[in-house]
Amino acid sequence: MVQWQFDGKGITVTDALRELVQKKIEKLNHHAPNMQSVHVIFEVHNKVQQMAEANITLPGSVLHASAESDDMYKTVDLLVDKLNSQLAKYKDKHH
Repeated sequence: MVQWQFDGKGITVTDALRELVQKKIEKLNHHAPNMQSVHVIFEVHNKVQQMAEANITLPGSVLHASAESDDMYKTVDLLVDKLNSQLAKYKDKHH
């Protein structure tokens, strides 16, 4: 069971945002079905700079990615893309 943690700096983490990120990251399970925890931090600066970063804990490894844009949903997509490529590399290395 994956432990999820969401934090916001200058932004309230809504249920909709939380659910969106969970669904997108859970789709990456085919690369790493053994995810132990996921910590996502959302940050907004001056309402223009929308940032998100994530740490995914896996057996023997912690993956980190961050992204930013002017729209939080676009930022989430960029973040998930980065996590996807990192998880693919993790899968190749550990299988």
